[in-house]
Amino acid sequence: LLEKLIPGNDQHDTLIENIDELDDTLIDKLPVGALAVAKKNTLRMGRNVIANIKLSYTYLISKNSEDYDEIIEIEALIDKYDSRLSKYLLKIAQQPTLAKKQTNEYFKNYQIIKNLERIGDIVSNLANYYKLVYDEKGKFSNEAIDDLNKMYKFALEMVQDALVIYEHDNANKLLSSLNKKEHTLNALEIECRQNHLVRMRDGICEDNIAASIIIDIISSIERIGDIALNTANSLMILERCANLLVELAEAKEVYQSVTTDLKIKDCFVRVTTSKVNGVLGTKITTDEIKDIFSALKFEYTIDGEEFNVKVPTY
Repeated sequence: LLEKLIPGNDQHDTLIENIDELDDTLIDKLPVGALAVAKKNTLRMGRNVIANIKLSYTYLISKNSEDYDEIIEIEALIDKYDSRLSKYLLKIAQQPTLAKKQTNEYFKNYQIIKNLERIGDIVSNLANYYKLVYDEKGKFSNEAIDDLNKMYKFALEMVQDALVIYEHDNANKLLSSLNKKEHTLNALEIECRQNHLVRMRDGICEDNIAASIIIDIISSIERIGDIALNTANSLMILERCANLLVELAEAKEVYQSVTTDLKIKDCFVRVTTSKVNGVLGTKITTDEIKDIFSALKFEYTIDGEEFNVKVPTY
């Protein structure tokens, strides 16, 4: 039924998938339907991220400025997905009738959007590294490209696996495979760094600019894999914790309120927009942070970009 209610068709064979119009009226009428719309568009966002990872490797090989321009175009679209979906999900989270399962879906969806946006930023940075070399008529050695090709393969597969886990909400054996790929990618990072030092010693890497940034490129590709694994793990961790409580402690859901006479002194934390983005590696605006605090029912005052947030007693 939800498939019939959700507008738009997915076009898996296209390079760029535009975001659907997000219907705010659906939030009030059918929150579960609004969450399904958000998930459908998050998967589209993910496919755009995957397309950009592939295109960044194409640009590494082709040196074609048109490939670079398309990377930047897709990155702008990824940022648009991030902004619009984040606001849409916050509106859903503010619904007083949101069930426990729907609240969990909100947290999962919001987290994967932010991780996809972070990967998108890394891919954009990779393209800018390549452009820095090509604008100066430089080049990467064939050996360096071979190393990067190996890393790209595993990083791409890991992002694809994380999206499959998110789409089907079931890790099964895929999460184990993802962990193995992460170990392989980490080993490749070390190997590629060592290979670069050997090439420098042997005079194979003759381009000064390429040689100076290759370590940054290697680290960036490995970071994509890290974020993919963290995404998949975080999607399962809440459910796993709940299952362990049931299995080991015979836990059950309770809805009664618990009261206490304990008086807790108010505690406040000061944080700025730049500090939030510096720690999280995001580009969240001050208004978006205000929306997040409001959705979480956090009390705060604001002076410019500085928040003074009351720490919840729980």
